[in-house]
Amino acid sequence: MKLIRLTMFSGKILIGFWILDVVIAEWPLNTIKVMPSTHEFFPDIIRKNVSKLKTNIMAEHKGTFYTLCVLHCAETRFCVAINFKEKAEENENNCQLTNTTEQKFDENAPEEEKVWTFRRINVDRSLAAACRGETNECYNGGTMIWDPTKTFSCLCKEGYKGELCKKDIDECAKGSNTCDANANCTNTNGSFKCNCKNGFSGNGQTCTDIDECSEGSHTCDKTANCTNTNGSFKCECKKNGFSWNGHTCTDIDECSEASHECHPNATCNNTQGSYNCRCLRGYVGNGKYCQNLKDLSEILKNEPIEFDYKLIEWLPTGNGTGNWSICWRATKDGWNASIFHSNCDGKKPTLTIIQVVKNNKTYVFGGYATESWEDPGVWRGRWASAPGSFMFSLRNNDDLGPFTAPLKNKYDPKAIFRENSRGPCFDDMCLYGNARLNTKSWADLGDRYQAPPGYTHGELKTESLVAGSHHFTPSEVEVLYLN
Repeated sequence: MKLIRLTMFSGKILIGFWILDVVIAEWPLNTIKVMPSTHEFFPDIIRKNVSKLKTNIMAEHKGTFYTLCVLHCAETRFCVAINFKEKAEENENNCQLTNTTEQKFDENAPEEEKVWTFRRINVDRSLAAACRGETNECYNGGTMIWDPTKTFSCLCKEGYKGELCKKDIDECAKGSNTCDANANCTNTNGSFKCNCKNGFSGNGQTCTDIDECSEGSHTCDKTANCTNTNGSFKCECKKNGFSWNGHTCTDIDECSEASHECHPNATCNNTQGSYNCRCLRGYVGNGKYCQNLKDLSEILKNEPIEFDYKLIEWLPTGNGTGNWSICWRATKDGWNASIFHSNCDGKKPTLTIIQVVKNNKTYVFGGYATESWEDPGVWRGRWASAPGSFMFSLRNNDDLGPFTAPLKNKYDPKAIFRENSRGPCFDDMCLYGNARLNTKSWADLGDRYQAPPGYTHGELKTESLVAGSHHFTPSEVEVLYLN
């Protein structure tokens, strides 16, 4: 289609209108958006009573009328608005074309100059552009815009740059992306993608740490400690008894590697993640420290090792914690009961070992007390319950062999008796002060401590079983305590 350019000459109004009719008749119906109005074409009025345009003027036409001014804009590429003066002098420019609706007018212009009307032109140039062979020379969705210095310029879509919008903007490299600090940015054609890094969750623009430890999504070994970190986690094998990288932890055999702390007189037993120490037979202690009672006791020193085995077997704390020490040895510290109390009060449990030599026969016996020996100062309070206490005999009058005499009633309120004038006193055996110088000390099983089968409390054979007679004079007394 060939467009007919119109020219209006002064004094030839009728010819001009005839030419306009020809143009409108040949113009494609959809090249101009027809708006209801008293005018045939009624663009949107942006502002009335303004002055002439000073900037972004694409073209100016003289002595034209309103409809023709609209058609001038419609056939001018990049034109989006007109500034039109209704009443114009001959040969006066009264039609201005512009590429923008964002115009600024001179507000201080004289009122006689504010006779222009600024309008937006709503047109569809697709058919006209096709007729003229016009194409969009901008790439990647860019828009051609009017440029007074050259044929046109390109307004690039977001994500592109360059004179013709051919160049992709790498937002990832440029740092103009909106990805979270804990996300990976991937450049795409005209844009970018954000993906949270491993260990984080979210939409890429906001990423939050995943607590793998609390969620159970970690890969730590079941014997390792899991510690959450920002975006990840750490696995550490438990310090005691395991080694490797935390994801796989293997038990350390401290026994075979000799990295244990067991006493030389103890056996080491490896366990998962640790080990146990157990004193050898004949030794007492917690395994990390083991004692032979023969090394502590002068009474036991010359006795068979089996006596040590028996005592250790009977002691409930034989393989517990702590070490045995002597708080009183009568032949060394003195026989006075006050010395015993001064050295041993407040210490528990205690093991009392007594030796009696009578008629060329040696008797070894004693007792284990779970409560301490301090005198409460009140007669009724001197009796005390001591659950777990027992008496024993290693050498006795009837050569029965080693035996124990446990409490008949575990919670007997008269298991032991505590008085400053006496040494260790069990209900069925009592050691008096200065016992080496008198025969006040006595022993008679079966009252509150269980006598061996066939023995009854108060019978002569029972009274003489432990020490050779009911009353006795000791040759040595030792009191050991567990500390």
